[in-house]
Amino acid sequence: MNLSETLKGVDPKVLGYLVVGATVVVLIFLGAIVFSALKYGRALSFFHILSLGAKAAKEDEKAGSPSSGGSPPAAATTASIGPVSPMEARTHRKILYVKVVYLSDRAATGAEPFYERVVNRLETADRNVPVYDEAIFYTLELFPKKRAIEGRRDNSSGVADTSIVIPWRDEVPFNDDTERTDKRIVMVDVPEDTDTLLTVSHFENGLQGKEHQDFATKIPEDAEYARLVVDFSSIPGASQFISPRYACVSSESVDGTRVGIIPHGESVYAAIAKPSGKGQRLKMYFNFDWSKAPPRRK
Repeated sequence: MNLSETLKGVDPKVLGYLVVGATVVVLIFLGAIVFSALKYGRALSFFHILSLGAKAAKEDEKAGSPSSGGSPPAAATTASIGPVSPMEARTHRKILYVKVVYLSDRAATGAEPFYERVVNRLETADRNVPVYDEAIFYTLELFPKKRAIEGRRDNSSGVADTSIVIPWRDEVPFNDDTERTDKRIVMVDVPEDTDTLLTVSHFENGLQGKEHQDFATKIPEDAEYARLVVDFSSIPGASQFISPRYACVSSESVDGTRVGIIPHGESVYAAIAKPSGKGQRLKMYFNFDWSKAPPRRK
């Protein structure tokens, strides 16, 4: 006798009750799976659900839950709620990403600039800057909470041109004309309390000469880490004539402790200082062998 013949002899009402009962059981089981996935971070089997349910009931009895007739549990505290959010737990972190977009040797015979950059803060006679090399510094700092941030200083052996992106500022404020017209230095005053600081700085002609083939970021306060990334991937043939020397964490006046340089793809290099003490600098040094640089494209 097959299933269809068996079902013909069953009272339709009984059959309906069986179908409803089976549906309820399936829904309860599916609900238990969903609940277990939310509570334990993964979907559990039927036996897991049964065993965990029994275990939870025993724990409730020990804790004196209302269902067991004991005293109600104490009010939840911050510790019992769970870990705090990443935003609340974070400490100071700093990342400098340097993208080198133009690079040539100004001292080479017949050298010509790639273009002229207009730096509006400078005097009229100095405002148009012929660009032989250009590096864009994206500096991101994250703080545990909103607060007043001390000023930051960008300085270059060439020309520095800085913008404050977070918190947004239409123009970088200057205390006097001496600061405003200094080609190499930009003092950045943070306009308001913030937990995030992002500046974007264009450095022109700062990589000319062997003594200037380096990049650095200052660590203004105790930090969870400071990271420095230097990206030459937009420079034609960069791997042929650019090579990293070393990276270090140091104070203002000494070379400091060496840290590793990690390559990331073609001509992208990273270094990290962790933990990083207040007043230190993370620096990365390079060698440029101009004799191996490919001819400039026209």
